[in-house]
Amino acid sequence: NDRTQAFYLQDQMDIAPQVKINLGYRLDDYKRAVDRVGGLPFQPQRRDQAAHSYRAGLVYAPRYDQQLYVATANSFTPVNTVPADGTQLEPSTARNYEVGHRWQGWNGRVDTTAAFYYITRNNVTIQQSVISYIQVGEQNSKGLDVDVNTDLGGRAHLLVNYGLAVPRFVDAGSLSGKTPRFAPKHNVNLWLRKDWPAGFNAGFGLRYLAEQFGDNANTELLDGYTIFSGAVGYRTPRWEWSLNAENLFDNDDYFLPGHFGNNAFPGQPINVTTTVRLKWS
Repeated sequence: NDRTQAFYLQDQMDIAPQVKINLGYRLDDYKRAVDRVGGLPFQPQRRDQAAHSYRAGLVYAPRYDQQLYVATANSFTPVNTVPADGTQLEPSTARNYEVGHRWQGWNGRVDTTAAFYYITRNNVTIQQSVISYIQVGEQNSKGLDVDVNTDLGGRAHLLVNYGLAVPRFVDAGSLSGKTPRFAPKHNVNLWLRKDWPAGFNAGFGLRYLAEQFGDNANTELLDGYTIFSGAVGYRTPRWEWSLNAENLFDNDDYFLPGHFGNNAFPGQPINVTTTVRLKWS
């Protein structure tokens, strides 16, 4: 049995026409009681813990089309996993820092956001086998996120996302300095959409993930891959229809993370779905 009672509050303050501040606080009261796991030898567990978390952010808008911001927050996440031997796992805590810039141009037709971040997470639970778990002291990540949303004119829109992530295990015994499995350094998303006045629409996009390790020990390196997607549809005021295809060209040479260790699953083949929505006013 797990029970969490929480209290939180936040407030946004305009301290000047161009400056806004956001502050938040949360109190968690976490209780856990575990009495038995299967038929294995086991010691009952009890935990009663209070946790405090905070967030703060500042936005500065020197001009109507630009915003600069800085933000920081910490978090508390109970770990519900119970190893077979009844080992008590500590709740996970995290802290992040972020600095970003947003720009809007071309009469509102281009919206860009770029953000640098640094995240530290403690008490990271790693599943090594079906019934075996360990906790490592720290995992951190630093990176860059860039988003570009563009109105190309003629009812066409282009959305591009790029992410750079450099995660590492720290204070984690033999894993210290290693990269967590299935954490690519680079990833790119692109989606192009076109709408026609008659109600038809179509879209085409791709997702690229760079090479990544298949295990936390970094002994198995998997190649990067690209997955393409497509969609067509028709819309009226009363109903709409869409046809979506994931992995449009049926790429069969990629893998997704499995449950533990160096376990992995083959990537999904082409997947086509269609949807009809009816609207009542």
